[in-house]
Amino acid sequence: MNMDLMNQTQNNPYMSFGEPSQPSQPQTPPQPQMPMKPFQPMAGMTGMAGLPVVPPLGLPSQETMVREGPPPLANAEYIPGFLARNIGKFVKAEFILGSNQYVDKTGRLMAVGVNYFVLQDNVSRAMIMCDLYSVRFVTLL
Repeated sequence: MNMDLMNQTQNNPYMSFGEPSQPSQPQTPPQPQMPMKPFQPMAGMTGMAGLPVVPPLGLPSQETMVREGPPPLANAEYIPGFLARNIGKFVKAEFILGSNQYVDKTGRLMAVGVNYFVLQDNVSRAMIMCDLYSVRFVTLL
């Protein structure tokens, strides 16, 4: 091989013959970037303070997102929704305590929360907060 040709091939990385002059670093392929678009809350999608609900970054878009959490109070298909439609009426609520003991409370239905409701006792006028998860029957009187 000609000496000029040998010098040219040693300085040109594309024409080298033999071992490379320095070890090459493994290169990671470029990661595809997802286009960023601002979150647009649906109408009526608000949090506890009345502010729009914004999902954390990295979650699916609102079209594929399933809302989880407590049932809505206004939906009559859930117990709190049914009770909320009857606020002000007299009710008898029957509860189970333990495995076989029943207790009932009677009074005016005053308020309903996600997992509780409040009765006002007829005699003492005391407010009684009742656990919605232990109630078995509610009778409207």
